[in-house]
Amino acid sequence: AGGALPLFIDHTTRFHRMFVEAGGSAVLLEMSDRLADRRRFMLFRQGERLIERRSAMLAEHRALIDALRSGDVARFAESLRAHLRDTHHAAMEPLAFVP
Repeated sequence: AGGALPLFIDHTTRFHRMFVEAGGSAVLLEMSDRLADRRRFMLFRQGERLIERRSAMLAEHRALIDALRSGDVARFAESLRAHLRDTHHAAMEPLAFVP
């Protein structure tokens, strides 16, 4: 399981870059590439929780791909919002104060 985390982070990072590339904006791609190290750090910080959430993340990624392929902009936007919300919540959960 030790190699699962770096491998999953590599794959998910490439997946996110693919979406930026699909947008066709060299400026956004450059900005995304500059933020790649920060994104990797945030993912590594989640550690095993990221691996535990892997199935859910892959399902979210599939929903994004399906919406993009169908051309359904509203469904894509909702899928993206859900993915960002769930990912943010998972990343911030360990930081929550528990009395």
